[in-house]
Amino acid sequence: MNSDDTVKTEVLQSLLNAGILPESAEKLVDNPFVDREIDQSTDEIARILILCEFPPPKEDETYQSILDSLKLEESALKKLKSIARDIYDHYGHREAAVIAIEYATGEYSKMECYESFPFNHTILDQEFTVEGKTFYNMTTIPESLYNHDYMTQDTNFYAYHATSWSAALNILKNGVDREFCRRKLDFGRRRSFYVGKSLFKAIEWSRKKRRLFREQNAIIQFRINQDIAEKYDKNVEWKILQDLQEWQAIVFNSRSDEPTSVDKIDFVEGWVLKYNKSIKSPKDCKNYNYVQIASKTDRSDSILTNHLTRVFFISQKIKQNNRLFKV
Repeated sequence: MNSDDTVKTEVLQSLLNAGILPESAEKLVDNPFVDREIDQSTDEIARILILCEFPPPKEDETYQSILDSLKLEESALKKLKSIARDIYDHYGHREAAVIAIEYATGEYSKMECYESFPFNHTILDQEFTVEGKTFYNMTTIPESLYNHDYMTQDTNFYAYHATSWSAALNILKNGVDREFCRRKLDFGRRRSFYVGKSLFKAIEWSRKKRRLFREQNAIIQFRINQDIAEKYDKNVEWKILQDLQEWQAIVFNSRSDEPTSVDKIDFVEGWVLKYNKSIKSPKDCKNYNYVQIASKTDRSDSILTNHLTRVFFISQKIKQNNRLFKV
């Protein structure tokens, strides 16, 4: 068997592992437009082949219709719809379907999975400090936690980023890095690192991404607002979007992969988009009544990194006295 046949066989297996029906997988693997000579894994090639099968964008498309158009086994289709259902209101229907396919082709399984909490794994459901930062290994989210200081502190001073254990550890080691973020979200078509001013919403987002993050979720707390950033770096530029029409125009252009007036600003603060599958104009952009901040430059990434104060490591799989992560 020559090398091309070997790659073809491995790509075929990746397609089958993703849930593509055998007859369809055989047809996909012969796609002549995929360059198998470039440095890509067989899972990455399989992902490209599946994404090439996505139907053309339509105004009334949903993640269900997109995934239904693929030749997937019933059990795989059900799982991928469940993943997309939890995240489409943030990413949109098409991007949620893309993320589901990324999951099916092994993108998220590449994250390191840990057998125990990364720091002081024997200390559960209480805070502890390591090298000046506070950590919390959580097997549940008790009611008492909502009454703790950092839950009731003035939200003008704190913001939160929900992610995986693996990503949180990378941020602790190397700092905030936009290169790991997705494009075309609310405040610019380029990659931005988003933090929200509601811990409740961060917890909710963690719940929605439990499967993607293999039940190992983290929430990072930053002590950040405009005053704090400007005291740290007098040259920082911080834009607060308070005018609804301006916010709508920026969000619409960002989601449409078009330039915006905030593309070169360090921090942009404003409402979160309440995603509607039919966004044909800026007026279709509706907002949730809670606020997010986008870090858009190396300067702002550095400021966030230097104002990281606390990390919650949350796990459902690690049990102690029958306690589980429940929201």
